[in-house]
Amino acid sequence: MVDIVQVVIAVLVIVIGTIGGLALYARRYVRVPPNMAMVVFGVKRQMGSEGYSIFRGGGKFIVPIFEDYAFLSLNIRIMKIELPNVISDIKGDRQEIDLTGVAQVKIASDEAGLETAFEVLLHKTDEEINEMARMTIEGHIRDSCATMKFEAIDTDRNEFAHKIETLVSGDLKKMGITILSFVLKDIEKEKDKAVSQVPHISVDSEAMLKEILERVKKIETRIEKLEGETGKMELIKKLKE
Repeated sequence: MVDIVQVVIAVLVIVIGTIGGLALYARRYVRVPPNMAMVVFGVKRQMGSEGYSIFRGGGKFIVPIFEDYAFLSLNIRIMKIELPNVISDIKGDRQEIDLTGVAQVKIASDEAGLETAFEVLLHKTDEEINEMARMTIEGHIRDSCATMKFEAIDTDRNEFAHKIETLVSGDLKKMGITILSFVLKDIEKEKDKAVSQVPHISVDSEAMLKEILERVKKIETRIEKLEGETGKMELIKKLKE
């Protein structure tokens, strides 16, 4: 009878242990959807390794205590770019223009790009990632407009958009982000808002400038008087000699 009880207990322990082990494995086995990338970190697999591994698709058992994981979304991010009061042709016929466009970006899918993205963007929210990309795009748009006439931008919008894509791609690549497209939807020159080449001077500034010029004139008069007196003294000295 004792032997049977011991066998039953042993069987129950094995069954419970197996079920518990399977439940633990199921809880710690993480699957990676096609639109996500996962980084597993915490254990160096070999000497010289970074201590993390990146996965796209499939799944991975996360070792309790020793390992943890995080995701980055690979979904396309569509951003509306609205830029009022952009200055075009800053060294020539300066104009204020309002510009609207649409950009599509995403986290890079290649191995090198994903490594960069996890290093730079890990634990940042989607809103923060979008804002980083948006600010980069807007900066290049403003810089490009500053060197181009309004008519050149408006006439060949596709060429301008391609230029922006080329300029932006390098900076976004440093963050692990890829730009898929940029489309210039609308560009409008603000009428009667041409930017003056000469800065505006207020009434107070004009009065101050006039006072400064008068003081400078008085100083010049004094210098001329001193130079005349110095010349006379030198002439008298020579006559005495």
